[in-house]
Amino acid sequence: MPLSMDQLIPLTEASPFLDKVQEALSQARYKANAYALLKLQQDAGIELEKEFGIYDPKAGPETAALDKAYKEVTPARLIKVLHTVSDSLPEGDLKSVLGELRQKMVPRVPQVGVKPYAFTR
Repeated sequence: MPLSMDQLIPLTEASPFLDKVQEALSQARYKANAYALLKLQQDAGIELEKEFGIYDPKAGPETAALDKAYKEVTPARLIKVLHTVSDSLPEGDLKSVLGELRQKMVPRVPQVGVKPYAFTR
């Protein structure tokens, strides 16, 4: 199941910051993690444009290439990419701001078999 509009919008609005994170990852030689973050942003943009009805996969060769490589932005993918990226960053401003964004963007998914507020006696 893809992310909702309420989850896609903060992700796309955070693009300028996430671009800085991506650059820091590339400089620290975490190119695969930087690419995963870039791809997540691109796919979120595609999904948002589809939701607004303005997406045209035939708009040009770059758009066609993005469309061909498109992968659905699911909660599991969002969590995995943000977790991996966060673990790759050194302590500092980028990591702390990313942590705040993760709190806003990562959907609250109940874990199977875990009861909230379950206490043992």
